[in-house]
Amino acid sequence: MSGGSVLRGVVSGLVVGWCTSMLLIRLFGIGPESFNIVRSPVAMMDDHGSSATSASCLLANPEKSLAPVLPPSGASYLLLVLVYSAPSEVDLRDAARKTWLSDLNLHTHTGSPETETEAAVRFVVAARDLDESGLSALACENQQHGDLVLLRGVPSTAPLTSSWELLEGYLWALDNVRFSYVLKCASTSFARLDKILGTLAGKQQSLIWGFFAGAVPANRGGDGEPEWNLCDKYLPYPCGRGHVLSRDLLELLQVMSPHLQHYRHDDIALGAWLAPFDQVERRHDVSFNTEEYSRGCSESYLVTHGSDPESMHTLMQRVRESGKLCQKEVQERLSYEYDWNADPNGCCKRVKGIP
Repeated sequence: MSGGSVLRGVVSGLVVGWCTSMLLIRLFGIGPESFNIVRSPVAMMDDHGSSATSASCLLANPEKSLAPVLPPSGASYLLLVLVYSAPSEVDLRDAARKTWLSDLNLHTHTGSPETETEAAVRFVVAARDLDESGLSALACENQQHGDLVLLRGVPSTAPLTSSWELLEGYLWALDNVRFSYVLKCASTSFARLDKILGTLAGKQQSLIWGFFAGAVPANRGGDGEPEWNLCDKYLPYPCGRGHVLSRDLLELLQVMSPHLQHYRHDDIALGAWLAPFDQVERRHDVSFNTEEYSRGCSESYLVTHGSDPESMHTLMQRVRESGKLCQKEVQERLSYEYDWNADPNGCCKRVKGIP
């Protein structure tokens, strides 16, 4: 870009800002001092979900812009999608909005209040350690999209763990949204919501649906779980990049929340929290490619690794053009069907032929 083009862009931006201020003064008697002008990377993105340039965001009420946008009164959803994301992962959030979440109407509810629509989405962002600049950037993003749930105002005694974030997101959902199921995803997940919604027929209770890990040796050092003292292995848990829970299980966690032990990893914590309860369907499904490392690509996958914005756009373009997820099906790691009748050491034997 030439120097003249840059100068013209700067001058144009200044003129627009001046005109906006004059209009506000004439119409409402409001001067520029009533607003926070924030330089934010969230307002302008290129077609691949990456930040193209920063843009100004006009915040009349920063605190109001930080507040979650609630669904319309009476709205009810079959599936609530909660994507857990770090404050800095704006590129991933925007890529998700433009790809696998793009068919969801994030702001409106169709039908009568008594009619259950298919899905809604919120990004859950832990924002308790952010400075004013970081909070302002999130306020700009939420003002633009209206889909953030910021976890703030945490007591100093609250644990610095992803299990705390998981639970707080669930509790917010229970208090503010009517839904039957929740799909928890990571910021790098990519989900086939049309197929997931097609599978969630009826009102099944006490369901945990995902890819379960078992026979994983407990590690109390390094990046492990220093608070773990239940046994020498972690209890079976649904891998955290994507799993579905029915609402009644979240309500159970809500009742127990003051007494739950927190762990660094939310999926390990979820397995421990729900392990004592009978009459729970733990549905192990190899269609969830949600382990820490991807098993490859299969057309049967309902949730898989998105990795980065470019990968998400590539996957979505393929789905839209051909209806296929994979350029070519490939298995990079062996998989398994969970044997719930075997002892813990024999539950999860990886074999060929399972995606």
